[in-house]
Amino acid sequence: MLKTTQKEIIERLESIFEKRFVSLLLLFCSVGAIIGSLFFTGGSFFENSDLFQDIDLVKIALAANGISPYSELSHFALYPPLYFYLWSIPYKTFVFAFQNPSNPEVFFAIRALSTMLLALSAYLIYRNLRVQGFSKNKAISCGSIFLICSLTALLILVGDSFGLFFLALGCLMFAVRRDIVGLGFVSLAIAFKVHPLVGALLLLVSLLSVSKTRFARAAILFSGMMLIFVVIPVLEIPDAWNTFVFLHATDVQTYTFNIFAGSMDFLIDVFPPASTALIKELIDYVWVGFAVSGALALCYVVFRSKTLKYARPLDLLALGGLAWLILLKQTLPHYFLWALIPLLSAGRLRSTFYLLGGELGGVSLFGLAHAFSTGFFSYPINYSQVPSFYSAISFLAGGIIFFVFDLLAMRQLVLDIRNEKAQAIAVEEETPSAARI
Repeated sequence: MLKTTQKEIIERLESIFEKRFVSLLLLFCSVGAIIGSLFFTGGSFFENSDLFQDIDLVKIALAANGISPYSELSHFALYPPLYFYLWSIPYKTFVFAFQNPSNPEVFFAIRALSTMLLALSAYLIYRNLRVQGFSKNKAISCGSIFLICSLTALLILVGDSFGLFFLALGCLMFAVRRDIVGLGFVSLAIAFKVHPLVGALLLLVSLLSVSKTRFARAAILFSGMMLIFVVIPVLEIPDAWNTFVFLHATDVQTYTFNIFAGSMDFLIDVFPPASTALIKELIDYVWVGFAVSGALALCYVVFRSKTLKYARPLDLLALGGLAWLILLKQTLPHYFLWALIPLLSAGRLRSTFYLLGGELGGVSLFGLAHAFSTGFFSYPINYSQVPSFYSAISFLAGGIIFFVFDLLAMRQLVLDIRNEKAQAIAVEEETPSAARI
């Protein structure tokens, strides 16, 4: 009874999103909201004539001026080198155009560029679905969903837009069966900001189980791009190697809706201060063990499963993206966009709704926790302190909700892949029978 009701609700939501009027309305509202967000929260960034109060922007400015982005605040904004040096190109361009790095127009131009890249990613999702033969209404709906969700990356400016654009390009290449080019763009996205890593590993594992020749070509490409864009820059850039190698995982994972970080904050609040170091070490080992064993287990399942090893590349990228959100020790509101792009590109609306449900629950409690941490926004957060008891409970509850809904999204994705395979087998079995008749 419960399964039937759940299926009816999901089918109803799908039918709503496929109606032309609702699709166009979503597109109009999302574009309008993104344009409006260009002017949102602008004043807080320009206090004391300091444009780059945001850590990401501070480090982009360092890279643009020839200084290692890992030389300051090394345990914050811990991204691969490509992130900072790619963003330094438009930053230097805008500073040259406006003649002043503290000019508000520089910030506006960076936000406008992020908006355009996210809009292009939404268009690539639309083109991807049309190439695969989905209806125009569904393609518009999926692009609109992404545009609305991308507000999480614009209201508080984050620089993921280049990486998301690379990922969307890779998904489109997979849809038109240019797998090597697709893997190249996905590798660029990983070099930019790591998130599609598990999805790429699942792609390589599936190729290994199907064709060793194709696997060898893909592995050479992937390894070469990681060497050029990640390993060599980390070795050559001052302070980068020490920052990555000697980072302790408990240094930055606070104030985030995640079961590991939330558990750590909650236990530190409950137990005496003398046990803080032990709790951090314990959570650290549990997280590392869970992340490594979880990634290896998923790779093994794909390698051995007759269903998953023949799954579409887009489905494997989506499955890896969803798994990555569980394996991470830090979950921020915009991270789900990295799993959303392959999900929407594959047309998996049911899994998308589960992911959005988890995001809504996680972000709601994330906001509540920040309210507790700031006296309901009366003073700024002190990130050097462990969140208060009520904040820790809210972060942990948000992490649990997100974890559960993410698992449900993965389960639904696997069920959809299995059902499609069963239908394809049934069609193949019916075809010879019809021919004999």
